[in-house]
Amino acid sequence: MPSMPNRPVQHVLRDAAIKALCNALPPDWQFQKRDGDSDYGIDGDVEVFEQGRATGLRFGIQIKGTGAVKGRPSSRIKWSTWNYWRYQDSPVLLVLWEKATDRIHWEWAHRFDTWQLDQETVDFQFLFPRNQTWVGSTAAELAAEIRARRAWADIRAHLPISGVIRGKGSVAGVSVGRLVGRLRERLSDMSDIFEVQREPRRPVWVRVDIDKERTVIWLAGGPSFTIHTDSLESLQTDSIKEIERFTESFTSDLMMGIARHLAGMGALGSAARVASSAIDTASTIALPEVALPVADVLLESQRTDDLVRLITRLQSEPSTEALLHVMVYVHETPPLDSAGRTQITAALRNLVRRQEESMNDSGQAAILAYNTGQLLRQFDPAAAIELYAKAARLDESYRRRSYWWSERAGCLFLLERFDEAADHYGTAAEMGEARVGPLLADALMFNGEYREALDLFTQASESGDLDPPEFRLKWHILDFLVNATGIDHQDRDHDGALAKLDTAADATDLRSVLDLDLLCPEALFEIGRGARELNERSVEYFAAAALFLTHSVPAWCQAIAAAVDEDDTMLHDIGRCARRHSGQAILAEFEANGADPEILEFMEDLFDHIPPEPPHPFVVRMAPPGRSDYEVIELSTGRAAAG
Repeated sequence: MPSMPNRPVQHVLRDAAIKALCNALPPDWQFQKRDGDSDYGIDGDVEVFEQGRATGLRFGIQIKGTGAVKGRPSSRIKWSTWNYWRYQDSPVLLVLWEKATDRIHWEWAHRFDTWQLDQETVDFQFLFPRNQTWVGSTAAELAAEIRARRAWADIRAHLPISGVIRGKGSVAGVSVGRLVGRLRERLSDMSDIFEVQREPRRPVWVRVDIDKERTVIWLAGGPSFTIHTDSLESLQTDSIKEIERFTESFTSDLMMGIARHLAGMGALGSAARVASSAIDTASTIALPEVALPVADVLLESQRTDDLVRLITRLQSEPSTEALLHVMVYVHETPPLDSAGRTQITAALRNLVRRQEESMNDSGQAAILAYNTGQLLRQFDPAAAIELYAKAARLDESYRRRSYWWSERAGCLFLLERFDEAADHYGTAAEMGEARVGPLLADALMFNGEYREALDLFTQASESGDLDPPEFRLKWHILDFLVNATGIDHQDRDHDGALAKLDTAADATDLRSVLDLDLLCPEALFEIGRGARELNERSVEYFAAAALFLTHSVPAWCQAIAAAVDEDDTMLHDIGRCARRHSGQAILAEFEANGADPEILEFMEDLFDHIPPEPPHPFVVRMAPPGRSDYEVIELSTGRAAAG
């Protein structure tokens, strides 16, 4: 008989493991193999039945077999597989069958704490709990876990949840009994969220196991969170004050872990209350990976006072990294209303002032002042300019950084101090700041230096830097207006132009308004309307009026309609700018006025398929004092990029 391939041992072990598991499951539970998903780490599904009746409880399962376990039972898991499990609707159970003893080791995937593992590797070692093998009560434990997870969908109906605190020995030389007692007190103070019990008696529970080596916060139906207490230094004192300080700090760290679990369940209000009770004393709050989730639940719950407390606490830490991460998050998060943002802004300005007065570390104070300016620049540019100046006073090397000049220029532009903005942009350009040409051209245009602005717009176009549609449109419109009027330089008199506009009787009078201010949007709109009535070219006038009075919905609508009739090459840029500045109001205006179906279709397609213009980014820079290099904090990854 010719030689044939042998069946891989691992396949034999896995089939035997599946058989062992099926034998261990209650007779009325059903196991169904998933042939298609085995490559993704899910071998099958188990559906739970009770007394022959379906419960709707299901879980996925990965099954592995081994000849004999050496040391602690474990399995190698790919990070890609782990991420796939996390996004499943049903929880995933890992099972390891040991042939030598016929034992089944098991653990929920979501219970394994990966927080301190290196996620840059391909895989990691999944460790099963010691002595957790399949016994008669295991099936009931599994069913209870899935029930708890299902209860998350309506977590308010299950409040208060059971709070179980237990432990033994000592942590850092402090009796665990003291720590357990204090944590129970703190949970008992929130009786509407927790019912402190010796053993969980509710479907959803949080359990904290405090031990000398590690402390684990367990959540029914959810993940665990581990604090490695063996790394804590022992207190070298019998001082009651120091012991109480450690007790408060340690239990606050546990409260932060509990808040993390509550947020994961969707109980954001409860999570915010728990976290806010620990802000002032938790040692882990200085870690960005802790501070950011806390900021998240506080923002979602509109607890602005507590968010200010968080920012104040972070400011007192030696490192400003967590504070700057939170500032980025505050800038990027929509739920915060303007009043809340103003309150946080005031708190940050006070922090900068106090840090400047203390002068303990002028470099750190400068970093905080600069980045607070970054946070304020869009809605309080005057305050931002003040903070940029303060950063430069604390660390004069800021004046040798091109971005400092460019960002101050942007604030001056928003304040309509166009001559100063142009000077600052010019300095930034001389220092090598990238892609600043269109910004300088914009400032020069509004300062009445039309010919110089046109030259810079042209240079930017030739170098490929005139990408945003607004700059392309301004270049085209300015060129049109300069050629149409012969005005290439002007000391703009907008108030005089408006006064003359009030008395204008005809097209000649309207044209003379532009002699006072070429960029007067009200006059440009009226000139466009007159041209439209005479079937003359009007699109540039309407587009100019819209660009120089950016939130004028009628001007944008007229510009779009004129572009459709007169010059469809301008339509895309005008449409993009209209959407950016006036949003859905454009569509509402067209629909209310019975717009041409072609225009409506174009705008609806623009809103549906083209991504919106990104907001001005909040760039956090960690700049070492006296040096021009810096690091940029990336909120999404928490990593730093060199600059």
